[in-house]
Amino acid sequence: MVISEIPLDSDSLYQITNFNAKVGRITRRLRVEVRYLYYTDKWYLSVFNAQTGEAYCRYVPLVSSFADMNNMISLYMHKDIGWFVCIPKIDNPSSEDPKKGNLNEFALVWGDGFD
Repeated sequence: MVISEIPLDSDSLYQITNFNAKVGRITRRLRVEVRYLYYTDKWYLSVFNAQTGEAYCRYVPLVSSFADMNNMISLYMHKDIGWFVCIPKIDNPSSEDPKKGNLNEFALVWGDGFD
């Protein structure tokens, strides 16, 4: 199993990360966008094919996993893009889920599959 942390920046309200994702025999170049929306006070995850622009999922709320690993894109597992979880990096984050100003208290993690 391959696991990678997606870099996050609390000071940037819109951020893009590109990386090669190999899931099984399929390798894709993914573009991961993390965006903060003021009217909901939440961060959202969108995943695209970086070469074609095809959207795999859009505006999935960053919901933190505390007790159980919460694959935020479980509805999109059939697209073979792996999984994403948001986990706290500190024992007592200032909110349950990432909000404006505390994204650095959480980590966004990608994995190729559950073993």
